[in-house]
Amino acid sequence: MSFAILQRAFNILLDHFYRTYKALARFGYHPRIWRQSIGVILPKPGKPDYSTPKSYRIISLLSTVWARLLKKSWLLDLAILPISLDLIY
Repeated sequence: MSFAILQRAFNILLDHFYRTYKALARFGYHPRIWRQSIGVILPKPGKPDYSTPKSYRIISLLSTVWARLLKKSWLLDLAILPISLDLIY
């Protein structure tokens, strides 16, 4: 299943994804394949000397669609949390 299809279906299936990921979080289960990422090393622009490690930046790319959906689920939780705790008036 491609990410584009899941992205379009996400709003329709939001409740199902949300309940599934909440259950996984509650049990502390995070499938191994979801933890895989690809590290990309990028040179920082404008550095005079690229022979030092500080001249580079490493970014991690999630390698699975499911990890991206989990991240969206967590972001939804973080967006709702201040409202549920009456921190926003």
